[in-house]
Amino acid sequence: MKIFPDRWISSVSLTFTGTAMALLLYLAGVPFLDLIELKTYDLRIRSRKPPVASPAVALAVIDEKSLNRMGRWPWPREKIAVLVNRLNAAGAAVVGLTISFVEPEEVAGKTLALALRGEMAAEGLPLERVNAIINASRKKA
Repeated sequence: MKIFPDRWISSVSLTFTGTAMALLLYLAGVPFLDLIELKTYDLRIRSRKPPVASPAVALAVIDEKSLNRMGRWPWPREKIAVLVNRLNAAGAAVVGLTISFVEPEEVAGKTLALALRGEMAAEGLPLERVNAIINASRKKA
């Protein structure tokens, strides 16, 4: 079928030429095509219905109010465990955390015990019992 019956241009050659030109422009990375793609993406997103929040999903967010009430971040692992246990008790089927525990937790009691051992050593007092307690706490941590 010819678009222009009196001319040598056929629909096949016109389609082939248009496709080849679009492909060459795409491969050349013409910014105009990127702009067209972004605009059509915007239209596709706007044409969707807005997402409806499921009542089955709830977020327990640690925000400024939480930090003012519970203390500065990072919280001890024990406090995070209490939070997870409370979420489970409230009926949470799944609890997901986006927290990285990349360093060992500093326990105030352990730091105090190490300082006490240093002071006792400086005073020349017996350290056997303090060392036993500190070593036992290290094995638990």
